[in-house]
Amino acid sequence: MQLGNFMGGAFVPPRSGAYFDDINPATTEVIAKIPDSDEGDVDDAVRAAKAAFPAWSRMPAAERSSLLLKLADLIEQTSTSWPAANRSTTAKRSLWRRGWTSREP
Repeated sequence: MQLGNFMGGAFVPPRSGAYFDDINPATTEVIAKIPDSDEGDVDDAVRAAKAAFPAWSRMPAAERSSLLLKLADLIEQTSTSWPAANRSTTAKRSLWRRGWTSREP
């Protein structure tokens, strides 16, 4: 799986085209290629965030919350393709959505 930087509503490759391996420490298997982002990628992300901010800030909080929860659901639906290490984070998010307020691990 090769990941991209999400900005401006799309996944984009790093400017440099460089990636590094995300390695499962239990098996030494490469489970993903992670963008090796640099200052230019950060600048692009900041520009995209600044462009999105006016519309996002005018959106009612309940609507923003709904969009973020939809995103969380999409992540959860595809979690079978994610490393098992990320599943504990997904489980915590699910508990938080049901009212769990602890931020402790």
